[in-house]
Amino acid sequence: MDQALLANFHPYRRYPCFSHTLSLKSGRTLDDLPASLSRKLRYLSIRGGAHWDSEKNPIAGFPSLHYLQVFGFEPFDCAWLAGCDDLRSLRLYSALTNVDELTSLGELRHLFLFHKTKISDISFVGKMSQLRGLELWGTQVTDLSPIAVMPELAWVEVSGPVKKLPEGVLPSLRYLKVLGTDISDETAASFQERNPLCTVNRRWDEALADALAGTTKIRVCMVGNGRYGLGANVHFEETDPNEISGVIAGISVIEGRGASICQCSGSLTFEFHSEDRLIESATYHHGTRLRWRGWSGDGRLTDGSAALLRRWLLRNGVTVP
Repeated sequence: MDQALLANFHPYRRYPCFSHTLSLKSGRTLDDLPASLSRKLRYLSIRGGAHWDSEKNPIAGFPSLHYLQVFGFEPFDCAWLAGCDDLRSLRLYSALTNVDELTSLGELRHLFLFHKTKISDISFVGKMSQLRGLELWGTQVTDLSPIAVMPELAWVEVSGPVKKLPEGVLPSLRYLKVLGTDISDETAASFQERNPLCTVNRRWDEALADALAGTTKIRVCMVGNGRYGLGANVHFEETDPNEISGVIAGISVIEGRGASICQCSGSLTFEFHSEDRLIESATYHHGTRLRWRGWSGDGRLTDGSAALLRRWLLRNGVTVP
């Protein structure tokens, strides 16, 4: 597989943030958009509501979409996506009908399905040979065998009641994350043996540690909360290699399914840098949780890990709330 293409679909790299999200609320509809804009729009996030006309296709008139994120349409008919021939990335958070229609999206490279989609069978993905990335967060899927016939698939992230992994070798797969699933150590080890080029993360700690490899600086700052950018209002920077390795190695969370997310934005942000490049960030909540985008929920720190982070912060003059 082309290495440049693989880099474009690394599990922690997403499409760039876009500044305008269109939301169907307060009586407004996508019909209010000028046709000149809808025909050219490439990045779209839409949120339905109780007033939405369920007989109407909310995606009609957007032939140039590359990225689409859909919330709140119950149900969302996948047949509505007919005509989105250039769609590259699709994120669905609503109950779905006509799921097999997704196979008509010939340019789709990334598919994300949330638990509200109520998907339990992914047999249809076997026909989506062009997919590079697949995410299933909290769905009802138990068997990943259908991905065995997907030659271009480079990375997979799942959480929920998954128990079975595909047999055989997936030639392009380089990353498999199965945090918060029912996959056993033996099943994961067997898959890893058959696919030695693939990194398999079954543990929350492992996934974070892999993402933080190469960290040379940890910056502790105020939580952005939509008002401050990363790096703003810095409390301190940790550059001692021994302290950095000790902090990263000391992060340990309680494994399990059904991870929850608290309603706050956190009290601190931990930025992890490699030289001058930001590689990851996580928020610190209540002195007992970490929130990182690579997890499907907040990671609940073990008692020992929570105490280690508190001591480290206090040594550097930061009082933990």
